[in-house]
Amino acid sequence: MSAEDRRREAEALDWVIRLEDPHFADWAAHVAWLEADRRHAEAFDAAWLALEAATQGLEPAPPVGRSAAVEAAPPLTSPSPVAGPSRDRPPRRWALGVGGALAAGLVALVALPPALRDAPRVSTVSTAPGEQRHVALADGSQVTLNGGSVLRLDAADPRRVELAQGEGFFAIVHDADHPFTVRAGDAQVRDIGTAFDLVQESGRTRLAVHEGAVRYEAAGLTTRLDRGQALEIADGTAVRRQVDGAAVGGWRAGRLVYADSGMAEVAGDLARALGRPVRLGPAAATMRFTGVLILDRDGERTLRRVAAATGLALHRDGSGWRLDMPAR
Repeated sequence: MSAEDRRREAEALDWVIRLEDPHFADWAAHVAWLEADRRHAEAFDAAWLALEAATQGLEPAPPVGRSAAVEAAPPLTSPSPVAGPSRDRPPRRWALGVGGALAAGLVALVALPPALRDAPRVSTVSTAPGEQRHVALADGSQVTLNGGSVLRLDAADPRRVELAQGEGFFAIVHDADHPFTVRAGDAQVRDIGTAFDLVQESGRTRLAVHEGAVRYEAAGLTTRLDRGQALEIADGTAVRRQVDGAAVGGWRAGRLVYADSGMAEVAGDLARALGRPVRLGPAAATMRFTGVLILDRDGERTLRRVAAATGLALHRDGSGWRLDMPAR
């Protein structure tokens, strides 16, 4: 083994040990290390598996508190802090370096001509589950669609689109005289010179800003979001929070980053990326997760790492999977 290999293995083991610390917060540095060299993710994966094998059968660490259930927050307030890990099964915080491979399928390019005089007023671009597709708009703006998504385009106005379902990352060419507008359900998002990620599914909207700023407009709510800010709207309640702006849209490169996120959000993101349903048992749905997930082409292997990181059990569930508390 070369000196370089030994150095890489030592760094990987150091990251594994550091991520066991419940107060670990330097996720950006860890992601940067994983992305610096493909061999870093492979070394991290090997170190993670070695530690898992070495600790198999050992008693868990003493509990330090109880996990807080996901609760509805009042409009435009930050979520309440989480009390701590579950008394029954203390969660672990891991970044899962599973070879660094991207779970999404073939990325296709859809280039729209400047004028579509003979086309219908609205055209549709969609992706199959587990697929990504890149859409180049006539004004120079770019949209990347995640799996299971539907984007509707106004042929008469390339600055107006609708995300009917799924997830899209929007990199917009700014035009102050003609703002770019994305409709999502009963709301719309207006560009203020930006790149942002938008999720629309089952009556839930999630918006996060990667660069610049956007304005979210809906009945009874108009607000501006800047880089590193996110807004989630569900059941008539809007919750605003801070996120890592650099990590927004990381799914395009096979990376999902979470900071005190509900497991429902994690499961939805995994389902879009892997192309199969990911369901949660009642107890699992109340949990929260902090960590970095590196997606693998093998969906089941990715989910087994998620299960190990959260203390949940993974089960086959029809065409997909289910994460739930383990049987006693």
